Amino acid sequence: MKLLKKMLFCLLLVLGCAAIANAEDIIYLKDGSVVHGTIIKRFPETGSIKVRKDNGKEVVYKKKQVSKVEHSGSEVSSHSSAVAEKPKKHEHHHAEVLGTAANGVNNIGRPGYFFSDTAFVPNKGQIMGSAGIAFYSVGSQLIVPVGGAYGITDQIQVHVSTNFYTFSGVSGLGNITFGGKYKFNIDKENLYVAAGLDLSDGPLTGSGFTSFNIDPYGIVTYNFADGLELNGQLGIFIPTTGTKIGAFTYTPPSYLQLNAGASYPLGDKLTGIAELDINGQGSGATPLIVGIRTGRDVQLQAFGGLDLAGTVGVLVGGNIALVSE
Repeated sequence: MKLLKKMLFCLLLVLGCAAIANAEDIIYLKDGSVVHGTIIKRFPETGSIKVRKDNGKEVVYKKKQVSKVEHSGSEVSSHSSAVAEKPKKHEHHHAEVLGTAANGVNNIGRPGYFFSDTAFVPNKGQIMGSAGIAFYSVGSQLIVPVGGAYGITDQIQVHVSTNFYTFSGVSGLGNITFGGKYKFNIDKENLYVAAGLDLSDGPLTGSGFTSFNIDPYGIVTYNFADGLELNGQLGIFIPTTGTKIGAFTYTPPSYLQLNAGASYPLGDKLTGIAELDINGQGSGATPLIVGIRTGRDVQLQAFGGLDLAGTVGVLVGGNIALVSE
């Protein structure tokens, strides 16, 4: 009987060690990335955690970097001392979690800053949308953009957008844009690369001319350990058709688009963003702006600065964005 008890004890010990060995922590970061490994040390005074990743590398993540942590199918939130509390059961599992920084939603419903896109895409099956307003002092131009994006997979999104505008007494609907974006698998931590293609037609009403346009672009986004994020987008806007006006056909000129920006978390629910968009979004505008973003499932954002295209003028605006689970 004693031998049997010893054998049973050894068996339970082996099974327990195997369960511990197979246990895995899944750390969801606010930049949208997911880390698989094991939490080997906790820092209660700061809320940071030290993780040994599956490849053996050990990395320390600060509390403000972590969105949530899952362990063996359970989940805890970083906003309630995630690394120190007992995990709570949760029914859902997400491949990525949109945070409040660059992987928030821009003013035409895509992952991005205010005007530019970032290299992030929605999760598979996730929907996001946005409606906003922007006022340019030159010509008293008012633009009301609306749009949305959908994640076909965790790497591919499709999107659509348009806007209502009024400029120098003329009002109408601007371009309607359809497109998609692909996020590449890059074997370098904190670096994200994507490529996109937009097809647009318009302005739909009010301008007296219309053009079908092609807009290919590439995006690079990089996150630093302290939460600072840098973003760059390069594309070319190519009108392919023109409108016959009198005796000639007017075709808008092609031009490069160069967008650059940075974001930094000012708190758990607040992010500061600075952005320069040269000929941003096919509008011909060049906004140099700063602003703030708050929220997660419902995001509110506001910005202000200058439009540097042609005559320099003041540009202010904001938008509200919704993100599904």
